[in-house]
Amino acid sequence: MPWLAWIGVGAWLLIAIGVLLLRLSVLRDLRAENERIFEHGVAHSIHRASVDHDDGEATWATYIALDHRLDDRRAARIHAAFEQWLRLSGLPPSASKPISSTTLFGAQAQGGYFFLHLPVSQAAGATTEHEWMLITEPEDGSDEVVVTPVPVRKRLRRIRKRLRRKAARRTSSSAWSSPAR
Repeated sequence: MPWLAWIGVGAWLLIAIGVLLLRLSVLRDLRAENERIFEHGVAHSIHRASVDHDDGEATWATYIALDHRLDDRRAARIHAAFEQWLRLSGLPPSASKPISSTTLFGAQAQGGYFFLHLPVSQAAGATTEHEWMLITEPEDGSDEVVVTPVPVRKRLRRIRKRLRRKAARRTSSSAWSSPAR
């Protein structure tokens, strides 16, 4: 009968090791995706569009994202083109992904996106606490971009402070663990 307990313990250990390996591979994939986003992502400023989306229950604000590298004149032209497009054609369907200005207006209008819904949690209404989004073009040639919200200033300061403390602890611990020469 004790051998039955050992079989149970062995099976439990195998399952625990399998779950641990699965989690580690998921973390590795997530880390690789995050590195790609932060290396290739472009900061876009978020601007409220003049047309709101009404889903029947509430009204949601829509947004236009403009590449931070655009000069003011080009950014204003792209914003105006999106506004005119919204007035003439109306809102896209509810499940729409971000729409590129290049897709709508051609290569000369590169640098903007229209968002029916920002990929952040927010209450229905006209405001958003995010001023910037990091937009990364897809690797595989699909038309779906990766949109990453940039935290608001106060939260960003806290995140940076925490990362600096961790980096300082790592450097101080590596200084203590390095062999004396």
